[in-house]
Amino acid sequence: ERSVNVSEPESLELTVSNLKPEETYSFRVVAYNEAGPGESSAPLRIATKPDLQVPSRVESLRALALSPTSIQVSWEPPSLPNGPVQGYRLLWTESPSGKEQSVEVSGLNYKMDGLNRFTEYTVRVLAINRYGPGTASESVSVTTQSDGEPTPIQLVISFNLLTLAD
Repeated sequence: ERSVNVSEPESLELTVSNLKPEETYSFRVVAYNEAGPGESSAPLRIATKPDLQVPSRVESLRALALSPTSIQVSWEPPSLPNGPVQGYRLLWTESPSGKEQSVEVSGLNYKMDGLNRFTEYTVRVLAINRYGPGTASESVSVTTQSDGEPTPIQLVISFNLLTLAD
């Protein structure tokens, strides 16, 4: 038990600091005068709130256009998760419309489908723990392919055919 003397007798409030988060404390008040201490008040039980520590930013956000209508996004977990990461929120904005969409993701990657052809998308990801969402990552911009643009797999096959012909 700890006691605190209030130096100003007319003061009817006191802020108690340096308490632990998510702990329950019991408070009592006793008035003093020349004759000594009076009767103690009934105990008041108060629980402190949790120390809200949301995750830091996810790391190494990457986005790659796979086709005219899809983008593959991947990232690494936050360096300071502040407890178990419960999931991720992927947000993307379409340019120039500014239309924003989001999806909850459990893993470290996601394939965005049903996108518009040859359109720029700005992508962000944030981690979520029991206290809520953390700070969003830096944005990454990627443009979906046009119909005539070969996919990365087609480029590799074409390169290999040229190499074999020599």
